[in-house]
Amino acid sequence: PYLGLTNAQLSPLFNILKGDSDLNSPRTLSPEARRVLSEVQQAVSAHQVYRVDPSTDITVFITAPDLHPTGIIGQ
Repeated sequence: PYLGLTNAQLSPLFNILKGDSDLNSPRTLSPEARRVLSEVQQAVSAHQVYRVDPSTDITVFITAPDLHPTGIIGQ
């Protein structure tokens, strides 16, 4: 994994996706999920890409191969 975080480490965030499939349904972050989200934020900040074209939109891709959600930020 590019960020150095495993699916096991990210699993508290996956629990947020369970339940009502309505995107507007209420969600709450557990203390553990908040901690993991902070780790993700730190990892993203520490792993920068140096070839960014400011004139091109950024796209976020979310895939779920073999039920393991993966996020990709790209241009």
